[in-house]
Amino acid sequence: MTSIIELSESELRSICKQKIENLERWIRRIVNDNLSASYGEDWINFKTSNGDFLINSRIRNNARNINEKAPERTASRPINALYLNDLISIICNEKLFKDHFSDVFKYSFPEGREFIKHMLERLVPIRNKLSHSNPISIREAEEVICYSNDFLDGLKMYYQHIGEERMYNVPMIIRLVDSFGNEFSADQISRNSTGRGLCQITHAVYSGDILSLEVFVDPSFDSSSYDVKWLVKNKVFYGTKLIFRIDDSCIGMNFAIYCSIISKDHSWHRCTDVDDSIAIIYSVLPAKIN
Repeated sequence: MTSIIELSESELRSICKQKIENLERWIRRIVNDNLSASYGEDWINFKTSNGDFLINSRIRNNARNINEKAPERTASRPINALYLNDLISIICNEKLFKDHFSDVFKYSFPEGREFIKHMLERLVPIRNKLSHSNPISIREAEEVICYSNDFLDGLKMYYQHIGEERMYNVPMIIRLVDSFGNEFSADQISRNSTGRGLCQITHAVYSGDILSLEVFVDPSFDSSSYDVKWLVKNKVFYGTKLIFRIDDSCIGMNFAIYCSIISKDHSWHRCTDVDDSIAIIYSVLPAKIN
């Protein structure tokens, strides 16, 4: 295995950016899922019974500014308007932590809220350096890798505990993104009576476009314990990411791409033949004429 000190600067930066981006995705999920369950989708503007806002004005103003400047960033989920330091402030708020997040971390971080806050806040200046193409040290890279792994390992413990309470404890798709900026979290994937999911994409695509799709699977399951399979026009592809060139044979109102998760751990499957499956539907138009 290559030592961190043997990596080139570009390789090191790429690894660290991926780690922090993945960390942010999971913090967004934890915050959005837990607060939405109690206060609805517009939890950021929720007022308590005494008229106080649940979320402080600094974070609400930050979100409002992002919504105005880059509405495409927040179209799928308003929480995408929040930066890492905002998310940390929410998770580590004393009351919010006690009411909504203490159960998430009690298995992995018994040291509590202050410990988690210190760990995550160490990553904010490093994230900013990476975002602005500034150099980072080996020590900073080690912190990113170590703290991100510790945090995500903690979430795995939490989701494993939740999984023990499920009727079917199998790997499920919890997020889907594509190269056109569409994003579906677990609660935005509509499901039918068989448990299979559907993502209807309103963004029209054209023959000749290159389409990239990526799915994220419940992290409490080891990635080696299941296969991710894509079916496109009777062709099969494997892996969490699919890159596909759309051609004239795809033109139509309902061009479907199917993604399935198949566990290797047991002979039975939640949906009989697969453990999870979603259909992603696009409207494909003829190539644009310049």
